[in-house]
Amino acid sequence: MPVDTNLILNPVLDQNPPLSEAPGLLFQDVATVLLAVALVLLAVLCTFYRKELKQLVQVLFVPHLVFQILRETTMVRRRVLVLLFPIIASMQALLLYVLCTLSVPALPKLLHVLPLLGICFGGVLIDFVFKILNINIFTRVFDYSKTERHVCELQKLAYLTLNSLFLLPVFVAYLYTGYWSLLIVYALFFSGTYLTMAYRLFQLNFQKQNSFQFFLYFCTVEILPYLILLKTVLSFDM
Repeated sequence: MPVDTNLILNPVLDQNPPLSEAPGLLFQDVATVLLAVALVLLAVLCTFYRKELKQLVQVLFVPHLVFQILRETTMVRRRVLVLLFPIIASMQALLLYVLCTLSVPALPKLLHVLPLLGICFGGVLIDFVFKILNINIFTRVFDYSKTERHVCELQKLAYLTLNSLFLLPVFVAYLYTGYWSLLIVYALFFSGTYLTMAYRLFQLNFQKQNSFQFFLYFCTVEILPYLILLKTVLSFDM
């Protein structure tokens, strides 16, 4: 009499779910912890530095607030930055993780969640250093004053802060619904803030610089490295 192997194997398979499910659950747990920490830090900022945070969020669209923020004491600005940096780093690292796993679906099978997240955090830190170097080069190439350099730094910080805070509710919705298409909403927001930041940097010292030179420099230094990195990631055949 023939034996139905499905009846024998199915109970075993039910007790041992595919390995690909485990990293997803672990990522959800780790992401939940990071989101909780980010919300706690945001609550501290809203409690003790509400005015400074509000100005920083608005400065990209209300340029005259720049000088109000720069008039604040260095100590206050440093405290705000210390609280903001973990939020920005966590949100950007989670975004990088999601984009990598969506672009290369086999990646979670090759690397455990925690090492992969560690690599993403490292990438965010390297990108942060790269942005600082960009500001130094940019302000020297276009002959910006010390005050104008501080304004550039503040505009980039405002851009990162806005995008990171916007990612908080997006990630909460993404983690508990699984709809990656929610990231399209963030992509639209990111495009708007990025173009606004680029315009503010150009407008800051437009009398001393050539429009074509600025466009060429911005595309080469600000956009091209990320496009090369994206193409490299997408080229992996796993």
